[in-house]
Amino acid sequence: MTVQPPTRPCIAVVLAAYHPDADMLRAQLESLRAQRGVNLALLCVVADLQSGDLIADLCDHIGLRVAVHTPPHTLSSVKAFEAGLSEALERWPEAHAIACCDQDDVWHPDKLVTCWETLRDTGATLAHCDARVVDRAGRVTARSLWRYEWRGRRARVRDLLVRNTVTGMTMMVRPDVVAHALPFPPQEGVHFHHDLWLALVAAATGRIAREPRALVDYRQHGGNAVGAVRRVRLPGWRDLAGRYALARYLAVVLHARYGVERDTVDYRSPPRFGIGLAAQAAGSALRGDLVGAAVAAGLWGSAVARIAYATATTLRSGRAVFAQNLSHLDTRLGRLAPGTTPEAALAHDPHVVPAKAETSTKAQPWWEHFDPRVTPKFTLTPSHARPGYILLVPTLNPTEAFAGIATAIDLGLQLAAGGARLDIVATDLPVAAPAASRAFVAARAPGREVMDHVRLHCGVTGKTVPCHADDRLIATAWWTAHVAHDLITGDGPLRANDFDYLVQDYEPLFYPWGSEHAAAMASYDLPCQPIFNTTILEQHLRREGHLFGGTAPITFRPSINVDQYARLVRPARTGARKLVLYGRPEVARNMFPLAVQALGRFVEETGLTPEDIVCESVGLKHQDVLLPNAVRVQSRGKIAWADYPTYLAGADVGLALMMSPHPSHLPLEMAAAGMRVVTNSYGTKDLSKLTPLIASPPLATPALVDALKSAWTAGEAPDTERNLDLSPLGGPLEAAAKELLRRHPGLAAHPARPIEVDPETRQGRVAA
Repeated sequence: MTVQPPTRPCIAVVLAAYHPDADMLRAQLESLRAQRGVNLALLCVVADLQSGDLIADLCDHIGLRVAVHTPPHTLSSVKAFEAGLSEALERWPEAHAIACCDQDDVWHPDKLVTCWETLRDTGATLAHCDARVVDRAGRVTARSLWRYEWRGRRARVRDLLVRNTVTGMTMMVRPDVVAHALPFPPQEGVHFHHDLWLALVAAATGRIAREPRALVDYRQHGGNAVGAVRRVRLPGWRDLAGRYALARYLAVVLHARYGVERDTVDYRSPPRFGIGLAAQAAGSALRGDLVGAAVAAGLWGSAVARIAYATATTLRSGRAVFAQNLSHLDTRLGRLAPGTTPEAALAHDPHVVPAKAETSTKAQPWWEHFDPRVTPKFTLTPSHARPGYILLVPTLNPTEAFAGIATAIDLGLQLAAGGARLDIVATDLPVAAPAASRAFVAARAPGREVMDHVRLHCGVTGKTVPCHADDRLIATAWWTAHVAHDLITGDGPLRANDFDYLVQDYEPLFYPWGSEHAAAMASYDLPCQPIFNTTILEQHLRREGHLFGGTAPITFRPSINVDQYARLVRPARTGARKLVLYGRPEVARNMFPLAVQALGRFVEETGLTPEDIVCESVGLKHQDVLLPNAVRVQSRGKIAWADYPTYLAGADVGLALMMSPHPSHLPLEMAAAGMRVVTNSYGTKDLSKLTPLIASPPLATPALVDALKSAWTAGEAPDTERNLDLSPLGGPLEAAAKELLRRHPGLAAHPARPIEVDPETRQGRVAA
C-alpha cells in the first residue's frame, strides 16, 4: 500500500515595501523562496508607489512567484500591512495561515513550516518565534531577541496592553483572526503597530503560542521602522499618559468587538483598572520581567493620578459627580493629542452593533460651544477700601509662567511700587502651590515693601475676587481681553467703561484662520487703552488697522540688561568655533524646519566639518540633528539662568528666527554678548538698525544662508557694537508704569516712591 505524503499547507505572506535597499530585499526574497514544507503565496504591497518594478524583477530573477499590490496613494507601515492582509484574504481564501514579512530581514528555511506546526499542534490563534539580531552585514549581535529586549513570556490581552511581546516578522496567524482584526481601529491621536493589534485580536479570540527557536535574522541597519531596543527605560510622564490612553483605547475597542473581559483588568472601571495594573506590575516583578513590571507600574501611576484628580475635584465641589469629573479629565487629556476617540471609532466599526438610540433627544447647551477661556470663571465682589489694578494672567504657577507672563507681572509690580493696590488673578489654570506662586512674584518685586500692596488670587477655584468699583483691569493675552470686556460690560460692580491691554505680540499670527484667529483680532477692537511691548509692535498693529480708538499708546522696550552682557569677557578662540541655534520645534513661529534647512545648506556650501564648527541648539529639548559633513546639532534645551550670559559669551554666531513683529530677547542678548547674529525681518521689524552685529535678512533660505556666511567670516565684534541702544524700541518698563499711574492718579493711594536700581545687580528697592 502506498502512503500519501501529508498535504503541504498554503501560507500567505504579506510583505510591505517602502524604498527598500535592493540587496537586503533580494536576501529576504531569496529566504522566502527557500522555505521548506509549505506552499508559499507571496503578496508585496508597494507602499511607496515606486518599488513595484524592482520587486517584480527581483522575484523573476530568483524564480519566486509574487502578486504585487500598488495602492492608490502612499501608505505608512501599519496601513500597508492592513491593505495587504485584506488583499491576501481575498486572493487566497484557501490559505491555512497568514504571515507578515519585513523587507530587510532573512528567514530561516524552516521558519514557516515550524510556525505552522506550532499553530496546528497547539490549536492557537497566533504563533510566533524568537529571532536573532544581526547587523547590516548579517553578523549576529544577539542570539535571542526575546532575551535582548527582556521580553516577558505571557501574551494575554492584559499583558499585551501593557507591553507588546509579539513581533510582526515572527508571527503567523489564522485567517479568521485577520478577518476579525480588519479594519484596524483608527490611529489619529494614538499610534500602534499592526503586530500589536493582531496579537490583541488573537489573544481576545483564542490564545498565543510561542516557538522557542530563533527562525528569523532581524537585521538592524539604522533605518528600521521600529528596531530592537536593548534597554527599555520607564518613559516620562507624557509618554506614560499616552501609553495609558492607548491601552484604554484598544481595550475599549476589543470589548466592543469581542466582549473581552476575562484578562483585561476591567479597563472600563478606572479604579479596578488601576488595581489590576498594580497587581500585574507585582506579578511581572515576581516572574523576573522587570521591564514589564516597570511599565505596568508607570501605567498604574497614570491610573492613580487620573482617579486622584477626579476625587479631589469631586471633594472640592462638594457634589457626587466623580464620573462626570473623570469624563471631564479624559476630554482635557484628549485635547493634548487630538484624534479619534474610542466612541467615534466604535461608531464606524463594522464589527460593532450600534447601541439603540435613546428615546429622548438630548441637545448640547449653546454656551458649551464657546472657547472656555473668554468667559470669566469668577465674579468680582466689592470689598476693597481703595481702588487699584486687577492684573489678569493665564497662570501663576512658576513652571508655566514664561516670558510674557513674567513681563506682565513685572508691570504690575512697578504699579505696586508706585503705591497702587494690585490684585493678580490666574484666569485659566488652578494655582498649584500658593506659597510657591507668591515666592515667584516676590522674587521679581523691586522691594520687599511692594508685596504689601500685592494679593494673588485663583480665578479658577476661588470663584470670587475682591475689588473696588473704581478698579482698572489689565488684560495680558487676547482671551483675557475678552474676560476684561465681559467684566466691565456686565452687571458687575466696576464703573470703568474700558480696560488696559498689555499687547506683547500680534497674537492672531499664532493660529490658522478660524475662531481663535478671529477672536484674537477682535480683542484689539475692544474698548481698551493699549500698552505695547516695543514700538515695533505698536507700529505693526497700526499698519494692520487696529487704531484702539485713537488712544495715545504706551510703549516700553524689552527688559534686557545690556550692560550685563556687554561687559562679559569673551574667551580666546581655539579650535572649532561655536554656532548657537534657537531651537524650539514645538513653537511654530520660531520656524525650526526653516532654520535647520538654512543651517544645513550653510554647512554644505562652506564645507565645514566637526573640526571647524560646533553647533548647539538652545530653547526646548529635541532630538539631535545631523547636518552635512557629519556636523551634528546637539540639543542643549534650556540653559540655566545663572549660566546663560557666560554661555552666550562663549559662542560666535547665533541663528534665532521669529515669525512675528515682536523682537525676541535672544537675538539682542546674543549681540550684546558679542555674537554675530542672524535673525529675520518682519514688517517694520529690522533689528540690524540697532547694531551691525545683527543681520535681518528676508525669510528665504538663500538669504539666510548668505547671512550666515557673512556672520561666520566676520571678525570678532568690537566692544562699541555690543553696547546696544534699545531706546528706539521704547522707554523702560518703569516709565510705562508711571504713565499708567499718571493717567489714573486715583489708583495710587500712597505717594509714588522712587525706585533705586543697583547698576551691578539690576535689583531695585523702594527708597526710604
